[in-house]
Amino acid sequence: MRILLIGERGQLGQEIIKSNIFSDYDLITVNSNDLNLEDEKNIKQYIQSINPEIIINAAAYTDVDEAEIKKQKAHCINAVAPKVIADLAKELSIFFIHFSTDYVFGKNSIGPFDTNSITNPLNYYGETKLEGENNILNSHCNSLIIRVASLFSMYGDNFIKKIIFLMQNEDKINVINDQKISLTYAYDVAQRLNKIVSYYLSRIEDKKPCKEVIHLTNYGYTTWFEIAEKTKEYILSNNYENINCDIFPIGHEEWQSKALRPADSRLKLNKKLFNKMDFSVSNWEDSLFLFIDKYYDGK
Repeated sequence: MRILLIGERGQLGQEIIKSNIFSDYDLITVNSNDLNLEDEKNIKQYIQSINPEIIINAAAYTDVDEAEIKKQKAHCINAVAPKVIADLAKELSIFFIHFSTDYVFGKNSIGPFDTNSITNPLNYYGETKLEGENNILNSHCNSLIIRVASLFSMYGDNFIKKIIFLMQNEDKINVINDQKISLTYAYDVAQRLNKIVSYYLSRIEDKKPCKEVIHLTNYGYTTWFEIAEKTKEYILSNNYENINCDIFPIGHEEWQSKALRPADSRLKLNKKLFNKMDFSVSNWEDSLFLFIDKYYDGK
């Protein structure tokens, strides 16, 4: 069975490839050099040339602030491209797995949010991701939308790597403490993806239509400030390096950015569903500490 992974250079894409979880499949990976998600014709031609049974879309325009400026680009990649892929998936009987975000929630609402909660994005990035979700569901292809939140990994840019860099180079930093979030280690997602695929493939093979949305994060909820504090404490307690940076909590109003962020975007997990798939997920602190261990082991 052939799987096409779109977004091989992103955090999720690289973790999926490195995990080797799809060693029993014919895994084809692609990046923006060979597949232009802003070109509908290119998308169709490329997918038809690969002829996969499964498509995993781990690509997105994820710069939340720049999405407020580069709206056409964000809309093409996050909303239009998923529609093109989904319509083709319907036509060719392809199982389409698409990664989305907690930012489909957050406007004038309080979490944690389950998959039946009313979506209400606060920024343009969230709007485009929600439109992408709806385009997929409305295509009626066999699809699975996996919402993640505050993704981090050894690859690319993310908050944990940035906060370590700042602590290494600054005497003091201010970190927002009034935004409630879920945290997602991309490694944890990748390690569970094979069982997720197997579970939903078996349903499709049993002629059960699949139009599902699930949440997949680490357990527990936190804030950016708590993450920064826990990161510093763990680095010091394990003698990885001497951090002399003071961390101060601030409100989101004190942080200037082009895009608004939700005060609460926590995602609720479905433990019963995870049990059916025969896996559990780690607490966010455990996964954070595992990441820090890997980060310093790699130096």
